[in-house]
Amino acid sequence: SSTPVLGLSVQSGNENWLYPYGYEKQASSKNSNEILQLANEVARIMRNVAEVPFNSVKSGAYKTASGTSLDWYKGVLGTRYAFTADLRGKSFNRSKRYIVEPHLIKDSGKEFLAGMKVVFEKLIQDVKKGWIKPEAEKTSGMIRNVNKKTEGENAGLNISLRIAK
Repeated sequence: SSTPVLGLSVQSGNENWLYPYGYEKQASSKNSNEILQLANEVARIMRNVAEVPFNSVKSGAYKTASGTSLDWYKGVLGTRYAFTADLRGKSFNRSKRYIVEPHLIKDSGKEFLAGMKVVFEKLIQDVKKGWIKPEAEKTSGMIRNVNKKTEGENAGLNISLRIAK
């Protein structure tokens, strides 16, 4: 079995594009600068869709946690890239900060897709540079693992994409 190159969690919340690590503020990985550059570009593109103030933020910047899905994707699974898309929520509905109002869902989806386009373009560049080797079998782009949590403040969807070895 191969290691996914991208670990991604999607949730509503604070209009952030989060990157590892959450367990310690100073923790970093071999490609931390590359991850930060990509996170900054994704947040910039998402901001431009509907002028929502998206930011790229290190997962542990606000407070550290015993471990997040980002920590697991990067530190245990060994993905090249790990992010949490923290979509619209708090800025639009302070009383129910993790619930996106129905009339805002379409724009939220446009923001997310614009951000993911940047991520997928980076993955394509990595393949062209030889940093990622596509698999020969028909699994490229296959969703490998989906973990859906539907209750509470941390409701969201975790997706691991199987793109390369």
